Amino acid sequence: MTRVIKTSLLQYDRSIFKIALLEHETGNEYIQIEQIIHSLNESPKSQIIKLNPIAVDDILEDLISFKEEMKNHKKGKFSTETKKEIARRYLKGLELTDLALQFNCSENLIKEILQDQYIEIVSNRLPSFYFGKYRRKRKKE
Repeated sequence: MTRVIKTSLLQYDRSIFKIALLEHETGNEYIQIEQIIHSLNESPKSQIIKLNPIAVDDILEDLISFKEEMKNHKKGKFSTETKKEIARRYLKGLELTDLALQFNCSENLIKEILQDQYIEIVSNRLPSFYFGKYRRKRKKE
């Protein structure tokens, strides 16, 4: 029988992490991390990892290292100056698709950045009128 010493619960959009410090019946302690993933079309999936206390320091060191590397390569995070530059270019007439290509991110992210700055999203293309195509022809008298 295991005894729960301490627990923590972390909730995110579609994932819940239950982290527990447990004591095994032999007296040894370990950490258990359970991730529950909720998806729209399927029932929740659960995954459990049990960590030996000896390995925790090395695992934490690697996780911190990975986190630092992710900060350097993250596409979705922009500085305030970059967000201002995106807004400036959009207001000059660049399309969302062009901005997404220039800043190596999705159009949705560009939309979110612009909406956060209270900029209305409209098409920058000129309207196309088809006067000759749909206009009635006058009868000759």
